[in-house]
Amino acid sequence: MRNNCVSVAWGATLTQAERQLVFYVLVVAALAFLAGLIRTAVTRNEIGSRYRSAVTARLAMLAVAFGSHLLILVTFLTSYDHDGVVWTPNDNAVNIFAARYMEWSVSVPLLCIELLAVCAVGGRQARRDQAVAVFASFAMVFCGFLGSMVIDDGTNAAEFIIWA
Repeated sequence: MRNNCVSVAWGATLTQAERQLVFYVLVVAALAFLAGLIRTAVTRNEIGSRYRSAVTARLAMLAVAFGSHLLILVTFLTSYDHDGVVWTPNDNAVNIFAARYMEWSVSVPLLCIELLAVCAVGGRQARRDQAVAVFASFAMVFCGFLGSMVIDDGTNAAEFIIWA
């Protein structure tokens, strides 16, 4: 075993209490995204035309986040086997964490678009800033994915620090 090896989160066993806590947080997060999605959809016509692109980006981000949290929830429920006292991860557990990065790859650039849509910058400068922000935010999430999950299966501490 290399001395720069780290333990991966998807390899951890869970007690019944830990599993219930994770389940609770995932359901609450999904419901919060659903509530935000509904509220934004219902109130989108109250927003001035200058900020409509921000509302569209927010609706898309909330829809992506809600859908991905449903996927994460289902994956979580199928990724652990009950072994008497503890819940042991199976081969599917890594997908819980991979799904988070997939969601962030879409929602973080959308958040950047939303943020820049409400800034005072307009025209060509706004389009350029949005393009840079979308590319940079996607690259940041993708590099984090590489460092925490792909390179050496996320077990190399040095690669994790460099990439993630």
